[in-house]
Amino acid sequence: MPRIAFIIYRQWAFDIFARFNELNTGAVVPLICTTKSPEFDDSAIPQGMTVEVVEGIKGESMADLFRKHQIDVACFFGWSLMVEPVVHEQYLCLCLHPSALPQFRGGSPIQNQIIRGVLDSQVSIFKIADGIDNGDIYKQYPLSLKGELGEIFEQMTNAGVKAMVDFTFDYQNNLLSFTKQTNLEAHPTYKRRKEHESELVKENLTTMTGLEFSNFVRALSDPYPNAFVKIGSNHVLLKKVGRLTQTCADAVLLNDLSEPPISSESLCVRVKDGFIPVTNYEVV
Repeated sequence: MPRIAFIIYRQWAFDIFARFNELNTGAVVPLICTTKSPEFDDSAIPQGMTVEVVEGIKGESMADLFRKHQIDVACFFGWSLMVEPVVHEQYLCLCLHPSALPQFRGGSPIQNQIIRGVLDSQVSIFKIADGIDNGDIYKQYPLSLKGELGEIFEQMTNAGVKAMVDFTFDYQNNLLSFTKQTNLEAHPTYKRRKEHESELVKENLTTMTGLEFSNFVRALSDPYPNAFVKIGSNHVLLKKVGRLTQTCADAVLLNDLSEPPISSESLCVRVKDGFIPVTNYEVV
């Protein structure tokens, strides 16, 4: 039976661990490694399980932890920090990446795909190597990017649990196999999106179609830095929008505002092919 460490800090990654840990797969999970400020509530971790903060430690120290707990497989799910060669060369290190690798390697894969109009993607489980998301692939599972982010995270969690069940079975039965990624040069890596990249310049809103605008806002909904429009010294955070319409009755047009809207005002955005109502916004 494999001894598995989960190296996680995202809530959806913790949910994968928690659901998998409740299943009778034969795997043992003696160790969780995380950051100083994880998204999940550490009180939900089962009693008796070792939890270590590994943010900022050297790779040798992480390898020592794995050695101490006799780890066979380390699952870096949603992990944004570098995994040093001293770790992934000694241990089988798996990563979960929400794209159809080698497409959209690198940072912010969900946002980068949605903003570019990708609707059907995959969850890729692969072996960590020296490059960026370029390791050999274990399996890929369907992932729809058509819903809200919460729905997408739930799909990722379900795919991650299934992947761990599949992996445990294959590991125990000597059936593990990995496929080398090819044609990497045709798929450059993306950088992690910065907060300032969430800005929509008011004067450029009418150059976007309703679909482009809606996808931009949807991709950057909570917990990510929201899409925003600057008005004076204020930011109007666009948290959720409605469907494209051809009228904008009884709503304030964000395009025309010289002062930020008040919370009671209905807000609408003029785009290239019509109008988009803003159903949830915040002025900061």
